[in-house]
Amino acid sequence: MPNGSAVQAKNGFLSQLPGNSIEDFENSTEKDTSPLDLSFTGGAGTIKGTLTSKGSGTVANSSVDGVFPTSGKQFWATNSQFSIDFDAPVVAFGFFLSNIKTNPLILRLALVGGGTQDLSIATTVPAPDGTLAYFGLIHIDNPFNSATFIGATSTDGYGFDDLTIGVKQAETVPEPSTVLGIGMALGLAALFKDKRA
Repeated sequence: MPNGSAVQAKNGFLSQLPGNSIEDFENSTEKDTSPLDLSFTGGAGTIKGTLTSKGSGTVANSSVDGVFPTSGKQFWATNSQFSIDFDAPVVAFGFFLSNIKTNPLILRLALVGGGTQDLSIATTVPAPDGTLAYFGLIHIDNPFNSATFIGATSTDGYGFDDLTIGVKQAETVPEPSTVLGIGMALGLAALFKDKRA
């Protein structure tokens, strides 16, 4: 079970989301490979996704070479580029990343409005095998429908777990009868105030 600064980072990320949905690979079969159907479930509803790898990658259930699960027994283990396509626009994305050492990763977001945005995921100092980090982003004004991880090498594998997404929450608008009721209550209060004076 993870602890320390990675968990603090996750908790900070989750505290900023009104609702989130998680894919933890526990419903996948060990050694499943790409393409892999994902199901993010939770407070943001159920969002489907498809994970597609350009090389090796598998659902693993044992720790090896510094990669490991952060909840349950399973996680995505890979040493190659992969993408996740979401079936609905996403505005937040977070995940645990095990074994990030010296090779930075690029997270490329495909924006709903067109174009892409690249974000660097790097360590500040060389780290040993088994290092755990949590990365989270909230992008309210630029929803995206795909995330691609670029930069993994055949000599440096990574583990991904507890993929978390958030969707833009619908703004609640009071129904006309509610607005009318509030207006009537304020008008009656003013009327009674004037009669007492």
